[in-house]
Amino acid sequence: MWSAEARALGAEAAPPRGRTAGPAYREGVLEVGGSIAFRDMFHSGRLAIVAVQPRRAGALHLTIAAQGGEPVCALATEEAAECRWIPIWTEPVILTLENPTNEPVAYYLVTN
Repeated sequence: MWSAEARALGAEAAPPRGRTAGPAYREGVLEVGGSIAFRDMFHSGRLAIVAVQPRRAGALHLTIAAQGGEPVCALATEEAAECRWIPIWTEPVILTLENPTNEPVAYYLVTN
């Protein structure tokens, strides 16, 4: 009822919120051959989005694995890229970011 009334008043749909703690933003630098892992949790049945962007020239590998180790998403990128999925369960996932290059790579990592 509230959604219908809001639309009738001209409100736009709220952006999807998949992460249980709400949207998050991280930035950092991965040294040559370095990696970093984050534990996060997303709502079941809601769109989950994890976006990564190298800040300068460089490549990054992003992998997302479910609690049991099952792969959710894997990508290698030199520009902005994202993983989108709808979790079956509300359970922890592990986000791993790796730098396979011979230079340090600064990055942004954003989750919804």
